[in-house]
Amino acid sequence: MTLIAALAICGFGFAQETHWPEFNLYDFPNNLPVVGFVQIDGEYVTTDNYADMEVAAFVNGECRGHMFMNDYTEDGDPYPIFEMSVYYDNSNEPLTFQLYNHATGVLYEDCVANMDIVTGEEHVELYFDYDEAVVLSFTGSTTGFEKRIVGYGDGNANWYLISSPVGQVNPSNVENMLTKGGVDKTYDLYYFNPAATPGEEWVNRKGENNEIVDFDLMPGQGYLYANLNTDTLRFTGAYEGDGTVTLTKAGEEYFQAWNLVGNPFGVPAYIDRSFYRMNEEGSAILPDTYSDAIGLMEGVFVIASEDGEQMTFSTEAPGEKANLAINVSQGRSVADRAIITFGESSALPKFQLNQNSTKVYIPQEGKDYAVVSAGEIGEMPVNFKAESNGTYNMNFTSEAVNFSYLHLIDNMTGNDVDLLATPSYSFDALTTDYASRFRLVFATSNGNEDNFAFFNNGNLVINNDGKATLQVVDVAGRILNSESINGSATIKLNVAAGVYMIRLINGDNVKVQKVVVR
Repeated sequence: MTLIAALAICGFGFAQETHWPEFNLYDFPNNLPVVGFVQIDGEYVTTDNYADMEVAAFVNGECRGHMFMNDYTEDGDPYPIFEMSVYYDNSNEPLTFQLYNHATGVLYEDCVANMDIVTGEEHVELYFDYDEAVVLSFTGSTTGFEKRIVGYGDGNANWYLISSPVGQVNPSNVENMLTKGGVDKTYDLYYFNPAATPGEEWVNRKGENNEIVDFDLMPGQGYLYANLNTDTLRFTGAYEGDGTVTLTKAGEEYFQAWNLVGNPFGVPAYIDRSFYRMNEEGSAILPDTYSDAIGLMEGVFVIASEDGEQMTFSTEAPGEKANLAINVSQGRSVADRAIITFGESSALPKFQLNQNSTKVYIPQEGKDYAVVSAGEIGEMPVNFKAESNGTYNMNFTSEAVNFSYLHLIDNMTGNDVDLLATPSYSFDALTTDYASRFRLVFATSNGNEDNFAFFNNGNLVINNDGKATLQVVDVAGRILNSESINGSATIKLNVAAGVYMIRLINGDNVKVQKVVVR
C-alpha cells in the first residue's frame, strides 16, 4: 500500500467542511508525511465513526495539516487510518495532534504518540509501513465540546436552542460565548421562564454592558442563543449527573406548561416524549417524536403534564417508531411540520413562538396538535395557515410504516394526490384561506393484512390486486351491492349508518372484512 502524500492541507482537497482554518502552504518549505491510527480512551476508532473523524497536526500551536480518516479495513488493515502531509519550517518544535468528531462536535486535544516527533533537521519521517504507523491515543478526560454558530446579522435568523454538555458552567467560561479574543461581542442569551407573567417568558441574561450577572448555564436546561458573527462555542469539562430534569407547569396559559430543556450529555440523547426543536436555519420550531435523537449541545421544548414532573435524558436509543411526517416548506427552509404516529399512543399540542408563522396542524376535539396517533385505516384532517401569500410545498416522509393507500385531498381545489406515487404536493395559499384545507386518507399494511376496505367521505375504497367480485352485505345477510372490479377501486355507496360486511372474491380466495359507516 502506498502513502498518498499531501491529501489534505488545512482546507485543501476536502469534499466536506473542515474544522481547522486554511494556511498558505508556500510559507513552509518542507513537508513531513504522517501515517497513523487513532485510539480514544485506549480503543481504536472503528468503521462506525471514521468518516466523521478529522485529525490535525500542529507546530508551535499552528495548524500545519489535517485530514479526515480513511477506511482501509477492506484492504486488510485492522482499523481506519489517517495519512497527511504536515508542513514545517526549521523551528525544531515538537508536533502535537488534535482530533475532531464532526458528528458529535467533540474536540480531543491531548494525546500520547508512540514515538517522539520533532520538526527541523532531526525530524522523523513516519513509516510507509502501516504495521509501524504512529498511534495517537486521546483520552476522554481532556475533551472539549464545540458548536458552530452562524451570525444572525444581514437579515439571517440563525437562532440556536443550546445546552451545556459539561454541567453547571458560567457563560464567561464558555469560549466565544460572550467575548471573542477578549473583546465584548454582540450576542443574546435567553432563558425561558414558563412561570413568568404571560408575555414575559423570555428573559435575556445579558446586562446593559453586555455582561452576564450572577447566571450559570444549568445541566438539563436549554437556552436561546445568537450572536452577530460566525463563531464556535467551546465547552470544556464533563457532566456527571443522571440526566434528570424537573419540569414546571405554572398554569393553563399558552406557554405556562412548556419547558426549554437541553441535552446534558456529551453524546446524542433521547427522552420519553415528543418535543420541539429548532430547524437548521434557526428560523422555526419543529416537532419530532421521541425516537429522534437530541443532538449534542441541543435544547428542545417539551410540555409538562403537571408541575414538578420529572423527565430523564437517556443515551440509550429507543426502538424505531412508525410515523408519517408532513413537512411544509416555502423555498428551501422547512417552515412547519406535523406528525402522525402508528401503533402507539402519542400526542403533542401545537406550539409556536410566533403565532403568525406558517402553521400545519391536526385538529382534534377542539384543540390543535402537532403529533397525533392513528389506527391502521382512517381519515385525518390536516389544517394549514399561511404566514404570507405564495406557493408552498408539502412533503411526506414515513418511517417504519408501510402504506397500502395514502392520499392527500385538497378540499379547496378538489385535487386528490396519490402520495405513494408522488410524496409531495405544491399549492398556492393566501393568508385569508380557511384553515381546514386538507385531509389524509390512509390504510397501512403493518397490522392486519386482511384489512382491504374502508369508507372515505361516503365512498368505499378497496385495495385489491387483479380481478375480483366485490359484495356489500348488511347484518341480515342481504347483498346490497355486487360488482366486478379490476385492481383497487373507489365505489360510491348510498347506505345508512351501520355495520356491513365486505366480501372480496377472487376465485377460491375470499376475503371478508367488517366496516362501520357513521
